[in-house]
Amino acid sequence: MGGSPYRPDDPDDLAVTPAERRLWLLHRIAPDDPAYHVCLPIRIDGLLNLATLRLTVVALMRKHPALRSRYVERDGELWRRVDRRAIDPMALVELPAAQVPAVVRGIARRPIDLAAGPVTRWTLLRVRRDEHVLVFSTHHIVFDGASLAPLSADLTSLSAALAAGRPPPATLEDRGRGGSDTDDDAPVHPPDDHDRPADDLTFWRRQMSGPPTPVSIWPPDAAPTGRPRTPAAVTYTTILGSDEVDHLRRFARHRSATMAMALLAGLAATIHRYTGHHDLVIGTPVSLRETPTDLAHIGLRLNPLPLRLRPTPATTLDALVRQCRDTLLDAVEHRHTPFETIVDVVGPPRSPRHTPLFQVLLTYQTEPSAPRLPGVVTTSLPPPTPAAKYHLSLTVTATADRVALTFEADAAECRADTLETFAQHVGELLRAGMADPQRPIGALAVSGSTAAPYRRRIESSGAPDGLARLVEQTADRQPDSVAVYGHHEQVTYAALDRRANQLAHELRARGIAPEQVVGVYLPRTPDLLATLLAVVKAGAAFLPLDPDLPAHRIRLMLTQARATLLVTTTALAAQAGHRGPTLLIDAGDTVARGRPRRRPRVPTDPANLAYVLFTSGSTGLPKGVAITQAGAVNFLRWATGEFGRDALAGLVALTSVGFDLSIFELFAPLVAGGAVILVDRPQALPPHPAAPQATLVNTVPSVLDALIDADALPAGLRCANLAGEPLPRELVSRLRHHLPDLTVRNLYGPSEATTYVTSGMVGDGDGPPAIGSEVAGARIWLVDTDGHPVPDGMRGTLLVGGPPLARGYLHRPALTAELFVPDHLGPATGDRLYRTGDLARRGRTGTIWFLGRLDRQIKVRGVRIELEEIERVLRDHPAVRDVAVVHTAAPHERLVAFTVPGPVPPEPGELAAYLRQRLPPVMTPTAWSTLDRLPRTDNGKLDRRRLAEHAAGVAPARTTAVPPRSELERTIARVWCSVLDRPDVGVHDGFFDLGGNSLLLLKLYGQLRAAIDGDLQVVDLLQWPTIAALADRLQGSGRTEHAAAGNAAPAHRPSDAAAGRGRARAAARRAALRRRGGEADDDDAEPTGR
Repeated sequence: MGGSPYRPDDPDDLAVTPAERRLWLLHRIAPDDPAYHVCLPIRIDGLLNLATLRLTVVALMRKHPALRSRYVERDGELWRRVDRRAIDPMALVELPAAQVPAVVRGIARRPIDLAAGPVTRWTLLRVRRDEHVLVFSTHHIVFDGASLAPLSADLTSLSAALAAGRPPPATLEDRGRGGSDTDDDAPVHPPDDHDRPADDLTFWRRQMSGPPTPVSIWPPDAAPTGRPRTPAAVTYTTILGSDEVDHLRRFARHRSATMAMALLAGLAATIHRYTGHHDLVIGTPVSLRETPTDLAHIGLRLNPLPLRLRPTPATTLDALVRQCRDTLLDAVEHRHTPFETIVDVVGPPRSPRHTPLFQVLLTYQTEPSAPRLPGVVTTSLPPPTPAAKYHLSLTVTATADRVALTFEADAAECRADTLETFAQHVGELLRAGMADPQRPIGALAVSGSTAAPYRRRIESSGAPDGLARLVEQTADRQPDSVAVYGHHEQVTYAALDRRANQLAHELRARGIAPEQVVGVYLPRTPDLLATLLAVVKAGAAFLPLDPDLPAHRIRLMLTQARATLLVTTTALAAQAGHRGPTLLIDAGDTVARGRPRRRPRVPTDPANLAYVLFTSGSTGLPKGVAITQAGAVNFLRWATGEFGRDALAGLVALTSVGFDLSIFELFAPLVAGGAVILVDRPQALPPHPAAPQATLVNTVPSVLDALIDADALPAGLRCANLAGEPLPRELVSRLRHHLPDLTVRNLYGPSEATTYVTSGMVGDGDGPPAIGSEVAGARIWLVDTDGHPVPDGMRGTLLVGGPPLARGYLHRPALTAELFVPDHLGPATGDRLYRTGDLARRGRTGTIWFLGRLDRQIKVRGVRIELEEIERVLRDHPAVRDVAVVHTAAPHERLVAFTVPGPVPPEPGELAAYLRQRLPPVMTPTAWSTLDRLPRTDNGKLDRRRLAEHAAGVAPARTTAVPPRSELERTIARVWCSVLDRPDVGVHDGFFDLGGNSLLLLKLYGQLRAAIDGDLQVVDLLQWPTIAALADRLQGSGRTEHAAAGNAAPAHRPSDAAAGRGRARAAARRAALRRRGGEADDDDAEPTGR
């Protein structure tokens, strides 16, 4: 940084650098935080000449004006003012040796007033006449790591000169004010740093574009139970001996790298293994001392640079070292751009909880020798660390024959033993990677791997009981208690048992037997539960089918399951178009009424199928998860023991019967002696006659969030079970605000492991709630990419074993063998493990945190979705040449489809209507974009990252765009825009056509009630689903065309305008679909050849 120093008009004030300005701001924000205090203790053994030492300190302070600086604000500007005569005398304190460490720590924490000064102080601790400790304390704003060398050298030279009777070197004051460019007063560069070279700014803008989210390395339970009331740090130092240092240097040299670059790679690899982040930024301070004269000065002359690294599990240490080398060399080439300017150019989100751009710092320094004082022996003591500057810091201090690695973390976030373990893992990963440089870092073994704790199995007593027998036992104990509350009726245990028995005899008479699958396609009435029970009483397995699913999906699932029979109603049978054997049980039908009421005598084999649930499949076909009687009984025995009859007295059953959470909702209360409260949809809960009896709600977080928005939570709730998707901490806070005494659990489990395998109580806190620890006899392992268990705190792929495991995928032996693998980790042979594809880590207490997915599988409103299945169905449409579907989470969860049209492009709304006929509503994208071609990476792969960035700007398709015409319509439209996250809406657009769903409907209802006057019910939003229709209803006009349109289309369907276009082209496509083996319409045969 050449050139004359910039000076203001006041000769006593000097311009500050951007780095000084940043530290000043941090000091103003937290003046009592000692994180940037510098404290250097030096032990002195021998008879000390106190007078010489005092003169030495005075001479050193006069030589280096930075140590006599303080910082003042004048006219809105910050200046550094050098006190030219005010040198604080060295304090002398006599104390016993045992008190020295505590006193040194106290000096390090002592407040520093940067405005009033003094910033720098010297304290001499006298233990004995021949034993002292000299403590130098200052602030980082005037002293960086490179200042250690001139401090030590000047203490040595000045003390020697004074002891020999020679005068100290002339200082600036002695020479007058004619200082040169090399004076300590000179700032590193002028304060106006807007003239940075354009290529520097372009480099940093490109390098840091779209910065990653802040990194959090430590599991929440790594924090100590009693958090420090003031800022504090934990540190751990490990020493690399000469052999290890030589090995590390040779390894780095063979890759044209330095030891610092190899250590940076080891740190990045370990952070990646802990967190799973593929995009990391690690900071490193770079010295701006570029001449010998610069090196002789004390001050703050460094610039922290962000180093962006992208490790993956498949990255080798060899490749990562090279990546660190290139990244660091590029950054150093552009080192003169102040960090503050980089932050301004990149514009990352700011938060007082973490530093911008990076939260991990690696510092490499050479250890200076201790100052030598005449007639005594001096030894540098370890400097205290009063508080942590960053989430994690690693300081590498090198000498000729060894290297010290000092790790530092915030004591409020990390325990000392957790930091020590992390440091050991850095060393182990480096050693393993150097031994096998081409081995992926995701497969490098580390010590401390913990076996999954073996949880208590829920054993059967006496004869094996099946699912039906568990409910029968409750019916025998309390026959007159209410078992099921429907919207229009309630049924006792005795009546439910009788209905199920008669239907079971009917099923047996029709040849239903064990291992057969019976489809159950019924509305949410007590008959639904009676039929499910009847199927298992008959010894068969039920396949629950949601009436909201499209007919194509229903038929596909029945075909995949090879269902023997479908139990349904007349209306639903016509809707499904099923042509196989069917049993109709409409209300008033006499079928099965003449059958015996006694329980059928059907032996129960624990290995028999109990039920089948279908989930989305990556091959384009759904897959049926086959749950055995043993798995179901094991799960329900855990559930009733965990929750008890009181909590299960009134369980709100909201979940679709095709979703595994429904098994808990429909059967746990019946086994415990409680009652099931059947609810059609979330918006139907408040008016439900049994809502006052509700004690437990078991649902996905997004549904509960919508219930809170609509003020629809029953006041008597005691428990809330949240599962199926990540639980936001903010939702827990909202829930506790509404119901302070509510017990909240966060649960986790795939359908392949019978609903839940972990559970944890959610208390107060800041971080994401954990998914708890193992339940229901489950055994959970977290493994690396080679299947080896990872240590606590480190991220791994989650494997599940034990009694909860499903048999596999029905009639899919190859897929079952791929995902249900032999248990190579447990004590017994013949056991299996299910590879969930989920990523998690276990804390020191055994608690598990969910971290995401290995693949593209997502969850929307708790429903597991394979995006490939949506893409495959769309590719079957003749108007689609190529397609990609991406998932966005903010501000609302939604699917966005990017299509490349064929020669005859599709009509607006045509593809959405096509999907709604074949997939569940939640799998239909709500936003569509047409592209000439899909973006590709340099190696030809689909660039999903670019698509995800583009997806944020894709608006949902809409049918019309008539703007609001009255104040009421404008008010309603504003609420619609807020709920749907749209810039505008048309008054004739349908709420569901614009991407609305039942959860957003509840949010809409809550916001409309606050925005408008009038008697508004949730059902009104279904009956009048457009702005115009709802406004007319609220104004009392009741125009029949709106009411009729609303009643005709209360659910997901395109508008009449969209449906009426393109009939000729649609006919041509139906013919093309027939040629492809697909369906032309609902009357066609099942598709083949998929």
